[in-house]
Amino acid sequence: MRLFMLIALASLLVGSGQALAKPRVAIAPIAGDSDNKVTDELAELMSDNMSPVKQREVTRAMDKLGLAGELDTKGARKLQGKLDVVAVVHGKLGKDGRKKTLQLSVSARKKKTTRFTVEFTTTISEKFRTKVRDELERRILATDDDADDEAASSSVRKKKRKQNHRSKAEDGDDEAPALSPESMVRAALGPTIGIRRLTYTASGPNPPPRVGTGAPSVRVAAEVYPFAGKEGATAGFGLAGEYDKTFGLTIEIPGTGIVVPINEGHYSLGARYRFVVGEASSVALGLDYARRHYVADRSGLANPNQLDAPDVDYTAIVPNVALRTPVAPKFMLFADVGVLLIRSTGAIQESTSYGAADVFGAQLDAGVDYALAKQIALRFAADYGQINFKFKGKGDLSTARGVTAATDRMFGLAALLAVTY
Repeated sequence: MRLFMLIALASLLVGSGQALAKPRVAIAPIAGDSDNKVTDELAELMSDNMSPVKQREVTRAMDKLGLAGELDTKGARKLQGKLDVVAVVHGKLGKDGRKKTLQLSVSARKKKTTRFTVEFTTTISEKFRTKVRDELERRILATDDDADDEAASSSVRKKKRKQNHRSKAEDGDDEAPALSPESMVRAALGPTIGIRRLTYTASGPNPPPRVGTGAPSVRVAAEVYPFAGKEGATAGFGLAGEYDKTFGLTIEIPGTGIVVPINEGHYSLGARYRFVVGEASSVALGLDYARRHYVADRSGLANPNQLDAPDVDYTAIVPNVALRTPVAPKFMLFADVGVLLIRSTGAIQESTSYGAADVFGAQLDAGVDYALAKQIALRFAADYGQINFKFKGKGDLSTARGVTAATDRMFGLAALLAVTY
């Protein structure tokens, strides 16, 4: 009898301990929380009714899963399974002057990921602490019955379903489109069409003819930010490159019927430093090495001078600034403006052509990304470049034809398939 009572008492104690055990939760590193103050505050707020996993354990699990930076729903679910926790809290911290914005996502077991945002100036504010604590506990600790009680009437349930349908991204749908300003990799590939116009300012009796051509091309472009999502200054460093090659471009020599093939293309490669602005925009400062050529194949001409158009082969250093900002849930506007510090121009500045000149230029790319899926978008872009020559009158052709200046303009339109990661 005594043995039976001891066993019963032990079972009761074990059962009570399990009933009182706090649910384990994990707090993933909050993007933008460089000193971990917000992460530590979240752990303290949750410790009353939950048991936060130690940060080193969370970090170790993320490293093993190959997760880094701000988690999406898929990554949070993986971390949840790895740590065997009831929920994973993840998100990002933004700042605008003195005001800070904390956007938190809660991926709880057997529930959709939900998000909420809190604005604050300090984490010691009782308003901030109460708001965050209540929201986290409601999303993590609420049972299915509690959720049903909140939508007791059919009208409330219908309204909630409509809201969820309109905002899949906020409900944690893994397939919802996302155009993050903090992507680690952004690459695009697709067809383009380009037009080139070379015009002159001349006072002589025999001015050179204008040059005008257009043809399709293929473009590939990419940006890589290997430290994106990490803490510290290195998070903004990246590389960017672009290559565009024209196909089937020719020019006809006036009055002869002779068609001459043209080799035209351009590429650039450079460094970037990206700043995230607010929650969804970014500004990137860059410095590129760029090259653009327009060279005629005169091998089939009896006299190379039959084609009265100079070849160009530009090389330039290009300081630039790029902006990305959302205008709708699926649309992201972008613009990139650069100054062309011309280093060389090719045959147009030879002494037998138009000779020495002061040369300067600028370029502008702009367009919109339309999200098709979480990591896939269509990119529609337009670009414009202009290079101006002010000749010094030291070339054979500039002297003979009275050419004092020239303007080389490039226009382009592109429809690309873009992938982000």
